[in-house]
Amino acid sequence: RAAREGTPIRGKEIQRETKDGRRLDLLLSVAPISDSDGEITSILAVLEDITEQKQLEGRLRSLQRTAQRLSAAESTEEIGSLAVDAAVEILGLEITAMWAYDDREHALVPVTETPKAEALFGKSPQFEPGDSLAWEAFESGEVQVFDDVSEQAGRYSEDTEMRSEVQVPLGEYGLLATGSPTVPEFSETEVDLFRILG
Repeated sequence: RAAREGTPIRGKEIQRETKDGRRLDLLLSVAPISDSDGEITSILAVLEDITEQKQLEGRLRSLQRTAQRLSAAESTEEIGSLAVDAAVEILGLEITAMWAYDDREHALVPVTETPKAEALFGKSPQFEPGDSLAWEAFESGEVQVFDDVSEQAGRYSEDTEMRSEVQVPLGEYGLLATGSPTVPEFSETEVDLFRILG
């Protein structure tokens, strides 16, 4: 209506539902087009789908709240539970686990894992120097992303069902990892969001 009266609309956020019930977030811009006499002859409307952007913003807000809860956590177990739960609930990463560094054993010992990780692989193993890609990531202090773990030398299990994997070192404290039995699984955005949990 505003455009018919000559007023342009720039970047108005609206929501619409598709026939299959999905909700879309859209950015609407409308401009009246006039002839040489100033009469509005047509209207140009542009809709931009910003659904993914809005979902990303929501995930970032949720991760920020989780980060606040992590900073207030009082034990390694509480930190592990918060981080792993957030990986599932916010990021949809259902195969996730956390290990803590134990200086007495000089090893990464499992703290917690998701039910799906335990169902696929059993209890998470303990990692020791030189026995796994997980230890290498912890020792290097750098995030590691593998599109196909089964092709990597130094993997913990020669017959691993894990294919793609992201390993985030937690400084001197341990390691957070997520994976998938499919190849490849993780986008740059997913890796960046998972890294925030570390």
